[in-house]
Amino acid sequence: MPPMPPMPRTARVIPPLALALALLAPAGFSPPAAAGVKLITLPGRERVEIQLDHPGVTLVEEERIVPLAAGVNDVVFAWANANIDKDSIQLRCLTDPTQIRVLSVSYPPGENALTWQVSSPAAGSARVRISYIIGQLSKTFAYRAVAANDERTLTLWQYIELHNQASESFGVTGMWPGFGERLERPIGGNETKRLLASKFDEVPVVKRYTADLSSHGYLDAAKRQLRIPMHYIL
Repeated sequence: MPPMPPMPRTARVIPPLALALALLAPAGFSPPAAAGVKLITLPGRERVEIQLDHPGVTLVEEERIVPLAAGVNDVVFAWANANIDKDSIQLRCLTDPTQIRVLSVSYPPGENALTWQVSSPAAGSARVRISYIIGQLSKTFAYRAVAANDERTLTLWQYIELHNQASESFGVTGMWPGFGERLERPIGGNETKRLLASKFDEVPVVKRYTADLSSHGYLDAAKRQLRIPMHYIL
């Protein structure tokens, strides 16, 4: 799998896949009894990459900016309608991976959520990458070919059809289909989108006719006229 290339920052839109931060009070600090734990809803994704190179698994990698306090922080990751494999979810810190560390992960019973305990030596914002396997987000391929007038060459278009039934909008997203160039398009929830992956000009072809009664039958049985399809061989 190729490394994620640099990508411009995208708009910070809060998506349905919620990420929140519970900041634990530092030692010696006694907050008012009614205050409880302070929850901070974070900005939206800074970057999203979707890996489509595996035929049966779709990997999503997203980056967010997390405001950490010095000490131990509870980072809460929750998803409502998205079909996410909770055992595949991972968090990695990109800002200072040797100092900012994940201590533990816990799963509230009966909820589509998990909580990471993250240790930070100092207060400040950290860029983290969250990766997970998601269902109901898949691809198929489609092709279109137009033969030249002399029928010796053709132009071939290859498309990726992205099927997102995950009820999750990802905004502008980088996609790696497993071949060709990386694609970048907005992905909305519950939509199917056709993306041009490759175009090949002047592809040599050979024109062939196939007469095979057992495979293609008659065009007119009374006149014993065979059905003879024509096709191109690349």
